[in-house]
Amino acid sequence: MAWKVTFEIYGETYSPQKVNFKFTEENEPNDIATTGRNKGLKYGYGSSTYLVPKQIERAKIFSHLAKIFVPILKELKDAGAENLHIDIARIYHLQCNEELGIEEISEIAKLNCAISYSAYSGSQEDEMKGFD
Repeated sequence: MAWKVTFEIYGETYSPQKVNFKFTEENEPNDIATTGRNKGLKYGYGSSTYLVPKQIERAKIFSHLAKIFVPILKELKDAGAENLHIDIARIYHLQCNEELGIEEISEIAKLNCAISYSAYSGSQEDEMKGFD
């Protein structure tokens, strides 16, 4: 099963530099975008992304996120974070159904955030390979 899970943080005045954490990606509200819809313009919002490492086993993803981010939720809010969410992307072959256990749901609840889930149909090789 190929999952890519990120924890996304946004806010109009959010400054990831004010948070004592090394994110996978981040931008400040006044940074100039080099790609995407804002290319050449100020973002106008701050954002940061943490990509869950591939070596974290599927059943432990949400406890991993809770262990990292629950202790710094106040720091994120103080830095201007307004929106927190978990983004799950999955590649599947033939069938896609998921189940979250009560433990996983409990860990997600600790983060007090939304979840987005996208599933992408692919070959059996795509599913085995996962996201690069």
